[in-house]
Amino acid sequence: MRADLAPRQAKLLEIGASRRPAVYDGSKGVYLSPSLAQVGKRPSDVTEWLNLLAPDVVRRMHQEYVAAGSQIIQTNSFNGNRFRLQACDLDSRVEEVNVLAAQIAREAAGDQVLVAGVISPSGKLPAVGEATRDELVAAFAEQAGALDKGGVDFFHIETMSDLEETAAAVEGVRSVSGLAVALTMSFDAGNVERGLRSMMGVSPKALVEKANEL
Repeated sequence: MRADLAPRQAKLLEIGASRRPAVYDGSKGVYLSPSLAQVGKRPSDVTEWLNLLAPDVVRRMHQEYVAAGSQIIQTNSFNGNRFRLQACDLDSRVEEVNVLAAQIAREAAGDQVLVAGVISPSGKLPAVGEATRDELVAAFAEQAGALDKGGVDFFHIETMSDLEETAAAVEGVRSVSGLAVALTMSFDAGNVERGLRSMMGVSPKALVEKANEL
């Protein structure tokens, strides 16, 4: 474990043990998308471009969330895995994109605010064969290694919808880092009979069971 981590790991344990909710930051995409035009990109392009082309914009966003009271800020790396970056011809710069995402957030966070390294779905559907488990694990490991190198305090695997991909993300992270992992999925109401389900039909109960298993 990196020597600089000890005080912030203690803070992470303190937040985790508290009965009070932790205050995260807000959306990165909504905040950053308007700035893509300034670097010659379309509003629909990935905001990770800004880590490379306009780091001051990303840093200012983090600083504003910190000033607003965030205890935890998330890296600008939602689209930072190889599969998502490939669509924007950035897949050859996965490490650079993610190291910068972590470093920029770390600079803005200072010593009192924690940095969560964001890892999101690959954009592929393993259930229909768009990517193998080994390919997913490798892609998530690649991203996680770069985020760890850049200085994150823990990982937040977020907005998942498929249990197989979720498990692959956890495996990928743990293959390269000993940092803690937070895991969340996205659910919608579905219909009355089905109750809350992810896009791939996963229930909150199934997520809890998988999390316990992992």
